[in-house]
Amino acid sequence: MTPSPETASTAVPASAPAARIRGIGSAPRLAAQSHWSVNQCTSNGTVKVCQ
Repeated sequence: MTPSPETASTAVPASAPAARIRGIGSAPRLAAQSHWSVNQCTSNGTVKVCQ
């Protein structure tokens, strides 16, 4: 079952940024990557290391 454009847009939460709605294909993936990067950052002395 392929979602229609209407279904795809209603699936996006109203709180989602406009960029995510415009780039429905790539923006969520980028947001997920940056979300994981932030969670995996560790402070190594004074330098923050993200892996």
